[in-house]
Amino acid sequence: MRFGLPADFYEDDANEEDHQALVSNEKIRKDISDLLGQLQIDSVKKFPPPISIMEETIHLPELKNPDYNSETEESAESDTSETQSLNAYFDSIQDYVERSLKQKISQQRESVNNVLLKLEEEKRKKEAERKAKEEAERLRKEEEQRNQRILAEQKKKKEEEERKRREEEQKAKEKAEKLLKEKREAELKAKEREEAKKGFGITNFSDVEKQFVSYKKQIEQIKKEIVEELKKPENSELKKQVNQLKRKINPKFGQLNNSTSQLQKITQEVLQLVGEALNLGQLGLKWILNFMAKAIVSQAETEVTVSPRAATPLANLAVSLMTEIPDFKTYLMARFVKKCPLIIGYTCKIDTEDGRVRMGWKRNSDGKWEDETRYNERLGGIAMVYFVITQLRVEPDLVPISESWKFLARMLNTPLELLSNVHFLVTSNWWDACAIEFVNTYGEQAKKLMNLVWDDWTASVSDKKFSGAARLRLLGEDYVNGSIEGLAEMNN
Repeated sequence: MRFGLPADFYEDDANEEDHQALVSNEKIRKDISDLLGQLQIDSVKKFPPPISIMEETIHLPELKNPDYNSETEESAESDTSETQSLNAYFDSIQDYVERSLKQKISQQRESVNNVLLKLEEEKRKKEAERKAKEEAERLRKEEEQRNQRILAEQKKKKEEEERKRREEEQKAKEKAEKLLKEKREAELKAKEREEAKKGFGITNFSDVEKQFVSYKKQIEQIKKEIVEELKKPENSELKKQVNQLKRKINPKFGQLNNSTSQLQKITQEVLQLVGEALNLGQLGLKWILNFMAKAIVSQAETEVTVSPRAATPLANLAVSLMTEIPDFKTYLMARFVKKCPLIIGYTCKIDTEDGRVRMGWKRNSDGKWEDETRYNERLGGIAMVYFVITQLRVEPDLVPISESWKFLARMLNTPLELLSNVHFLVTSNWWDACAIEFVNTYGEQAKKLMNLVWDDWTASVSDKKFSGAARLRLLGEDYVNGSIEGLAEMNN
């Protein structure tokens, strides 16, 4: 597109009005300015030189009427020449405008590029910020996960340490039990060696006799120094006080049952009452301890005979009292042996008054000796409580299970002529109360001894038809067939 004058600007039939417009300098400048204004080029003001040149070089004559004189044609030719010059100048203007436009476009393109670069930079910056934020979030999550792993590992480590602690405690417990078992086995072996020195396991009944006599003297001493002493007139007030305490203690033994919680309750109540006895002086305390020993044995004579399972809570109470009151064992063991000397393996003939008394026989109210059935039942109940005591695992072990081994050995070595039904009945009660723990403690040695007891020993009196021997043999046969039962355990 060109900005020159129209091609038909100088047609021959141009009218005066057109010609007048052509020769008007102001009109031309205005047209150029308007044209440049339409192009919206701010830099037009910078072009004064070209405009000045136009004013200096374009001298358009002020035409008069073309028909007026003869110079009209010459003037027209001159106008055509100047018009061509003007067109040439317009061409230069157009070139300049085009260059300006190109420069402007280039500047705008550069500006756009700068904007795009800025936008790209902002985009990169935002992308970098986003990535930095994502990286920070990733690191935060990793840190959180790491902390969670650390906590989980710490928890696992703590649980593992707790598990190891429990295992170590269990191992320590098992080790202690093993040591106790080894100790008992060592004691057994020592006893076996000692018995071997005395005659290859032959019981020295002379020593058994001395042991029995020692307990008998304790009973006589208790009767003289405690029971008879309290009956003296000067101790009448003390007697009233101990009798009041006796009436509080006595019912407690009958309140025992197969409940562990009830046993603990009764034990604490009895110990509390014994604590009250401490305020009564030594005579009052000893009298109460002797009374409690008699009460336990009496309970064994009556309750255990009817219900063997009653032996377990009674034995546990006895052990607790011996543990808490060291002197109580003296009174209790003396009372046990007086009422049932078989528990230490003592046996004598009963063809005399003294012999029957020694073996624990009692006279009825009519002065006659009790019948054998009643005698067997009483001694069986007393012995069962004692045997339960021997198999209880407590520290200190005041009546250890080695006493059971001693009992069996002495039973086996008792002369045949002294054996009676009560020996086998009491041994059957030992089996019920103690056989399981006995095997657990002494292992193969226990099995050998038990086989001698139920087989050889019972066979030695087969001609006597003892009911106790028959029952013991049945227990042994069950044992050989893999069945060995003890007393029922206590409930919570």
